[in-house]
Amino acid sequence: FTEIRGQEGKTITHAWIHEGTTRARVDLPVRSAKWRTWSSKKISPGWKGQWQVKVLDADGVVLSTLDFVVE
Repeated sequence: FTEIRGQEGKTITHAWIHEGTTRARVDLPVRSAKWRTWSSKKISPGWKGQWQVKVLDADGVVLSTLDFVVE
């Protein structure tokens, strides 16, 4: 889940990263000055371990990072 402001008309990306390998990139359009959006990823049983979801702006700049572990 991401709440983003000031990016209306642009696209942000959720990059799903497992143990340093990008498993998915989800492009999400921003449709208003204050926008909430989300993405999800089905995690295979063999993909346990350290994960990150990075929120990137249209230029690839990291806006936020969420770290979590799948056990």
